Parts: sequence; structure tokens; C-alpha cells
Amino acid sequence: MKLKNLLLGSVTAAGLMTGSAYAADLGVLTSVDVCDQLGISGLTISSDTNCLKVSGEVSYAFSYGASEGYYDEGDGVYYLDANVYTPAGDVTWGYDASELEGAGTIYKSEVTAKLNFEATADSSFGPAKAVIKLLAEDIGNGGGDVNVDEAYVAIGEGTVIMAGHKGSIYNNGDDEPLNWLGLFNSQAVNTGVETYTDTGTSNAIQITHDLGNGFSIAGGLENLEEEGTLVGVLAYEGDGISAHVSLEAWDVLEETDDTGYWNMHSGISATLDTIKIVAAVAADSNSNWSVLGSAQASLDMFTLAGAVEAAEIDGDTSTGAGASITAEVADGVKLNVGGRWEDYNNGDYVFYEIAAGAEAAIAENLTLSGSVGYVEAEDPLTYAWAKLAWAPGGGFTSSVKGTAYSTEDGESEYKIEIEGRSGERFHANSI
Repeated sequence: MKLKNLLLGSVTAAGLMTGSAYAADLGVLTSVDVCDQLGISGLTISSDTNCLKVSGEVSYAFSYGASEGYYDEGDGVYYLDANVYTPAGDVTWGYDASELEGAGTIYKSEVTAKLNFEATADSSFGPAKAVIKLLAEDIGNGGGDVNVDEAYVAIGEGTVIMAGHKGSIYNNGDDEPLNWLGLFNSQAVNTGVETYTDTGTSNAIQITHDLGNGFSIAGGLENLEEEGTLVGVLAYEGDGISAHVSLEAWDVLEETDDTGYWNMHSGISATLDTIKIVAAVAADSNSNWSVLGSAQASLDMFTLAGAVEAAEIDGDTSTGAGASITAEVADGVKLNVGGRWEDYNNGDYVFYEIAAGAEAAIAENLTLSGSVGYVEAEDPLTYAWAKLAWAPGGGFTSSVKGTAYSTEDGESEYKIEIEGRSGERFHANSI
């Protein structure tokens, strides 16, 4: 097996291209134990100085009902009569399925599998690693395609040098609104402030350095298979505070239409006793910008939260706000009431949502939650959903969720969703 020979034999890593290449020879791994000497947790295969950590995860999702689709012109939240983002999910109504890209079926089944190999050896510069992450999606009849999601080498501890095919160091966190329903634009861009980033998994050379006292700095040249993206990050973590500034410049290796384009993302999340705050901003060289602020206060049995956002993307403006109250009325029982509002393009679309919900631990490892709500948009929507979640331990979680919603003109839909996830598991004896 090529993968076995790569990781258990002499693992030869791609060079860091810093003038001369290097290779990490991790030797022969001889025993199964916990590799404490290198600070690696979990079940490993190891010798005196070398460790191989094997981990994996499987997730499954099945849904039936409620045709799903999207317009290829942009985010669905801007086409309110076709798609509204709610706690019930991305709800589509008001159009024939043939008018929506990717629509036309009422059921969907998805299986995803991940398998990670991390081989580590000691060196005079710190731990030397070779990492391979395999990913298989859309597994069905005959299986799914297995792709190398990441494959890279890394060396160092306080200062870490990495090279290969891996995820970006660009930090776009610390920007999630704290109110129960969240915010419309924030949810439409996968939570947070919107930014046109060129980051992702790519061929890259990266360096991170621990400055001490919670501060760190990182730099990288990414997207090397294309025109190159220069990324820099300054971050802080400690004392209940997480903050960062990320900068990115496109096409630094070759002059193209995007040469000179840049974007940035900055956020802070701070917990001070019973108060938590979040603030974030994103901007780019094309005059696009997005800002978000949120605060939460815990007062005995009540938690109060609010959030505001504003954005201008491609000349379209958006402002929004939201608030919620959460009450822990009994041990393991919470009640939520909240609302959110959005004005898109100075009145072109004005819409809001109000909802009430509850969450209760009905048995050990078993939680029942649900809510009812109303969305005012071009086609007003009423919805209700309930979810039963089971987390027996061992990293395993599963849930079943039912959703029903209807519009004022009589259209109605429903959806049943079943999900399961193994969590990260270690199987050293699988090699």
C-alpha cells in the first residue's frame, strides 16, 4: 500500500523551497502507545522518537422534502421571494423548481469520510511532521472519489515552517453575532462579515511565529499553483480575548486583472466576567466593506444579547439588527425569544423575523429543541421545527429534525433531516 509505505517507512517530504530542499526521514514505527515524548495525544504508532497519528471521521445526512435550489446571480438572501435564511434552514418557496439552479428533487443523501495521517519526528528545530488528509464526499453506489485534501510538511515549535498543499493561514473568525437568531446578512455569508477572500486549500509556503504573551504572527505565499496570494496575520489569544488582523494581496507572482487587489478581515471576541462582546470589519480594494458588532450579558437566569451589521457589496447596501432573551427556567431547560431585521438597498427590501423556541434535556444525552417563527418578506413565511439530538459520548452525535413552513398565498413545504457524525476517532491498528 503506497500510503503505508509513505508514512511507516521513510517519509520523504517535499522541500520548503527556501534555497535548498529538505526531507523528513521518520524511520520505522515499532509500537502502539501514547506518544508523550512529542506531546501528541491520542492513540499512536511510535518508536522512541517517531510517531504516527491516525484519525478519521464519518458523517451522514439525509433529508426529504422541500425542494432546494439557488440562483446563480448571487446570494439567495437578496432574492427574498425565493430564499430566506431562518433557523429552520435555507427555506425556498414561491418559484417552480425548474427556475432554480440545482433544484428539482425532494430528497438528498450525503456521506462524507475523512482519514488523516500525521507522522512526527523530533529534530533540533522542533517537531518535524508529514501530514496527509484524505477526503471522500458524495459516497453512493460504487463509493465516492477519494481526494487528497491536504498534503504538507511542517517543522518547528515556536516558529513553524510549512509547505505543501494545505489550508490557508488567513483568519476570518471572531465575527459571529451573539444573539439567538443571528443576523440575515451574516448568515447569508456563512456567519460573520462578508469579504472577498482568495484563500482556501492550495499549494503554499507558510511560516508562523509565537511572539509570546499570547501574540502570534504568520505569513504565507499561497495559491502557488495559480498567480500567488500573499497572506499576513497578526493574532492574540489569552485572558478571555481572541483577536486578529488578516491581510491578503492577490496575484503577486504574475500580473493579471486582479494584480493590486487586496482584502482584509479583523475581529475581536472578548469575555469580561458576565459580558461578552464581538466586533469585526472586512474590506477590500474594490470599496466593498462589511462591519458587525454584538454584545451579550448574563444576568442570573437571563441572557440578553444584541447585534448590528452593515455592508456595501458591489454597490448594494445592507443594514441589520437583532436581539434575543434566553431564560434558563429549570435545570437543562432554556427558553428563547428573539427577532432580527434587515434593510437591503435603502428600502428595496425590508424584512424581519420573530421567533420563540425552547431547548430541554429530556434524558441523559438526549436533547429536544424547537421553535416557531414568522418572516416578513415579499412572501411572508410562517415556520415551525423540532429537533431531537442524541450525544451518547465517544464523539458520536446524531439527530432527527422536522420542519414545516407555509406562505400567505397558501404554499407550504416540509422537510425531514437525519444526521449522524462519528467525531474524530483514532484507529492505529487500521494500518
